[in-house]
Amino acid sequence: DLWGPQYFIDFGDRLGHSFGAYQDRWFDVNVYAHTCEPKPGAQEEITELLSECTISVEVDCDKPVHMPVYFDLPYRARKEYISMENTLYAELGEDIAVEAMTAAAASAKCLQMANGAVYTDDKKNWAETHDAKLVELEWILDELGNQPVMVSYWFVHDFVRLMKRFPHARVLKTKQDEDDWNGGKIPLLLIHPQSAGHGLNLQDGGCVIVFFSQTWNTEYREQVIERIGPVRQMQSGHPRPVLVYDILARNTVDECVQERYYENLTVQTALKRATRWRK
Repeated sequence: DLWGPQYFIDFGDRLGHSFGAYQDRWFDVNVYAHTCEPKPGAQEEITELLSECTISVEVDCDKPVHMPVYFDLPYRARKEYISMENTLYAELGEDIAVEAMTAAAASAKCLQMANGAVYTDDKKNWAETHDAKLVELEWILDELGNQPVMVSYWFVHDFVRLMKRFPHARVLKTKQDEDDWNGGKIPLLLIHPQSAGHGLNLQDGGCVIVFFSQTWNTEYREQVIERIGPVRQMQSGHPRPVLVYDILARNTVDECVQERYYENLTVQTALKRATRWRK
């Protein structure tokens, strides 16, 4: 994240003349485990090197208002979730079985099951496990009345189930969708963080976002919020608070993701802490 922008400032004088050199000097990279951890003292060294050419600006705007909404998984869905979490295997009904080959894959399955559905094979077939999170979203929308709302989803089955439950919703795909949202023509806008995270101006259409799905990628989350964030609201002449709802299944990986985001933990630390706490 730092090397690219800095290279255009000093052409590699401070952080190295290639991204590989930057990684080799300050990070331990494991290509097999897909991990990249800073070496001891790396943060201090990089901060010192950048101190003479970098400034940090604190924006004088209110922060988004975080509104966590918790619910308990239904009994059967809870049993299926615990089975996946503990054994990397779960039986959904009489004829559907879901298996994860690794702990990381099980974590992804658990994230899906917290939402209410899970992929059952590598062909993206899926099965529904509960609708409790959809019910919570309905309550949020009822509470907000006629206020326009953005809903962030992650998995394909999330999108399918959301469209089935809320057929009046629109998915953000085109410039026309963006214009219609900003013009007040879309009461419920579905967005995917990977496609709606950068370069879009959505602040004129509303100031409420609901995260139906959680994601370990904190940058995606921050960028999506920024599309309607406080700075953009103020710049566009909208003196109104930004509301960020998170629909969270209690005692699931949903809470791990939130902990990682708000406490800046690594994925591994958040998962280990949550598992230890539940035991």
